[in-house]
Amino acid sequence: EKLPTVIETFQDKGYSASDIGIIVRDGKEGALVLKTLIDYNNNRKTEEKTNYNFNVVSNDSLLLSNSPVINFIIAAVSVANDPADMISRAMMSRFFLLSTGDDEADTVSLKSDGSIVGSRAFFPEGYEVLLDRIKQMPLFEATENIIRFFSLGEYSWNVAYLNTFQDYVVSFAGSKNADIQSFLDWWETTGKKTSVVLPGYQVAMWILTIHKSKGLEFKVVML
Repeated sequence: EKLPTVIETFQDKGYSASDIGIIVRDGKEGALVLKTLIDYNNNRKTEEKTNYNFNVVSNDSLLLSNSPVINFIIAAVSVANDPADMISRAMMSRFFLLSTGDDEADTVSLKSDGSIVGSRAFFPEGYEVLLDRIKQMPLFEATENIIRFFSLGEYSWNVAYLNTFQDYVVSFAGSKNADIQSFLDWWETTGKKTSVVLPGYQVAMWILTIHKSKGLEFKVVML
């Protein structure tokens, strides 16, 4: 909770955002730091945002596979690809609630019996129709429709993950075999190992896990 104020203090002293490295124990802590900084920045007034730079990048501490919202999208695409995949149906319910900050997420039953009926209490009306249509859509359009229909981008902690994920989807969609099954295969072998990157920021703070922090050259290192 004190982290944003400490960062502002260093920037007041003339340090640039790119001078600052934030070292965390693991990816879970990295995600918490990122969420804290994003929320703080989003809640500031427009005129205040010009005074401090809260852009943040991370090379490997924030895996997409650690994000509930990305796991939800993958589960939804998996169900669209195979409606009989009950494991993915259960994952949809759990990860949707986690990605929207619902405190009931840990109480959702993962049993296959009645999971289709039970999930209707969590999802917007018409989600089953959407899942039926998704398999006929181009890959990027399918993921965009999921994000829009379930209002996933309205939660600030999801934005960085969604932006990076869609960049990878666009890249994959340019390949020869860009069907849903090929994408799911790519995700299992490669995609889940990719990390959040906030593109386009020349000047930004870095979040690194401790095991990747050898040879630090930041002027300010925060543990």
